[in-house]
Amino acid sequence: MFAPVNKVVDGQSFSSNVKAVIKQEENLSFKDNTLLKWLVGIKECDTKKFNEAFETILHHTFEGDQLRVQERRKSSINILDYLGYVDFNYSDDKIFTLPPKLFR
Repeated sequence: MFAPVNKVVDGQSFSSNVKAVIKQEENLSFKDNTLLKWLVGIKECDTKKFNEAFETILHHTFEGDQLRVQERRKSSINILDYLGYVDFNYSDDKIFTLPPKLFR
């Protein structure tokens, strides 16, 4: 038997009456995650290819000054890895996309 979704590991239950709304800033005009779509399309790449793709998409998507590009690249791959979209093999500098997972 599966526990209800609103049960926390320690047995406490929770219910939320707060709704989160994510709004796109007015001056941004992107509709989807181009970088993730690119990664899914190629299935595997090294960090050099990822960095080139990241910078190309960054410069074509966001106008103005591109500050802290290296920090943003590193953060983006770490976030995608943490969320389970990709597997970043640090020792080989390889990035692999992972198949989607369904949770019940």
